[in-house]
Amino acid sequence: TVEPNGAVRVKKKWDYEELGREKTIDFWVIITNSGSGGWRGLQYTDNQRVIIKVKDINDEPPYFINRPLPMQAVVKLNAPPNTPVFTLQAKDPDTDHNLHYFLVRDRTGGRFEVDERSGVVRTRGT
Repeated sequence: TVEPNGAVRVKKKWDYEELGREKTIDFWVIITNSGSGGWRGLQYTDNQRVIIKVKDINDEPPYFINRPLPMQAVVKLNAPPNTPVFTLQAKDPDTDHNLHYFLVRDRTGGRFEVDERSGVVRTRGT
């Protein structure tokens, strides 16, 4: 919406993930001088193209793409330290793919660790 003072206001919330590939909002604004008593009753107009580049915000939750959940794996009882067991995989719909993996409620007595950045779960060294 364009207000009389020229301010452009958003009518509805945009979802970054639903925008096109360019991630822009593109529209035209037309102005007129439609006052009465103008010079010989002439009306003048002009137009301006407006392109707004939209930045993403962290508004979508990440999710695991590994299936099935819960994940199951087999590891030998005598596996040496740092043996990879499996790799967690997740996606974040937002453009800032700053995912971190953590073990919570570890019921294994500290026998496993997860690489915070890669999601690789390994046997823990002694």
